[in-house]
Amino acid sequence: MLKHDYLPEAFETFGSTKERRKKIRKAVLALDNKVKMEKKCSIDNRCHSGFCPTCLRLLRKKFLRFVQREELAKREWYMVTVFVEGWTKPAGDFEPFGELKNNPIIKKFLKQLRKVGQPDMLLFGSIETVFKVRDNKPIGKPFHLHMLISGASKEQIRVSVRKTIPRPTIGVPLRIDHVQQTAKDLVRSSSYILKQTFWLRSESKKGFKKLESPKPQQLAELLSNLGTHQWGDRFFYIGIRFCYGKFSITPNVKSMFTKKTNNKSHKSHTPLPKTPKK
Repeated sequence: MLKHDYLPEAFETFGSTKERRKKIRKAVLALDNKVKMEKKCSIDNRCHSGFCPTCLRLLRKKFLRFVQREELAKREWYMVTVFVEGWTKPAGDFEPFGELKNNPIIKKFLKQLRKVGQPDMLLFGSIETVFKVRDNKPIGKPFHLHMLISGASKEQIRVSVRKTIPRPTIGVPLRIDHVQQTAKDLVRSSSYILKQTFWLRSESKKGFKKLESPKPQQLAELLSNLGTHQWGDRFFYIGIRFCYGKFSITPNVKSMFTKKTNNKSHKSHTPLPKTPKK
């Protein structure tokens, strides 16, 4: 039983991240310093490595608490997944992918979306990848984007993607799903956007799909492809700020959101009866 009511039921335990960290650390050491990860990560001295599942668990907890505190489930949200042409690393490739949150394509998309979205728009997203296997044959590591967006219509999102992101012609390169306006649904979606990294995705021609822990060689490739990075380097935002270990809504968006909420509240009041003229 989790003591934090803002966490989803299947949220990873602290113990499980410690065990996972040991395996990742072992894989890092075998890479001859191509990537870096501190030996220890303690409550008094977090390593803040982008490879550390314990640090990522802390970041995820902070974000989900922020989602609850700001009552973001009251807003309308779309969950967006985009696969990008040219972003798939072939199996056996150990070269770093390059820029993560500061990738030029991501910057271009955010700039375009700001042009068409509402002034109080919110977005949080991540760039990630998995080691993909189909019928036991490796087919590569597709880097892709996951985002939650509020303050832009489905069509505005679709147009912004089309104008700025080159997409592959096979599979489902773009998916936009409406999120139900409940705290449970938004928390589940938010947790997925910022989920733990380093997974093996097994698929079959019959439609079977499964996420599991990668084998040592596959894990080493994923570590090398992501390159050395800190815990927040995969995540990007609009209208949200992460500073000194805390998430907050930027002041301009906060004021617009508060004003809009107050206006709705004022309009919902029953008007007072007019004083009859004498």
